[in-house]
Amino acid sequence: MTENPSPALDIAQKYYRAWTSHDFEQAMTYIAEDIVCDAPSGRIEGSEAFREFMGPFTQILTDSKLIAAFGDDDTALMMYDSETVPVKNAPGLGDH
Repeated sequence: MTENPSPALDIAQKYYRAWTSHDFEQAMTYIAEDIVCDAPSGRIEGSEAFREFMGPFTQILTDSKLIAAFGDDDTALMMYDSETVPVKNAPGLGDH
């Protein structure tokens, strides 16, 4: 049986692999200029604001485990649990 890959999930997984391996510049290549991110600290709009938020986060990341990932042609959803230097357990949900 051949599976039809999800284009949105493919991009989301590439983004996830890049930032969790501390290659933030590569991760940013998957981010749209007009990104809107609802983060624990509030709504972040635009790629530069996202860079300012996410860049420091990737520097304190110590581990991330992918829990689930689903996607179709336009939307992907990834659930992961991350560990950072100051926070041992921080489940996250990425909707791309």
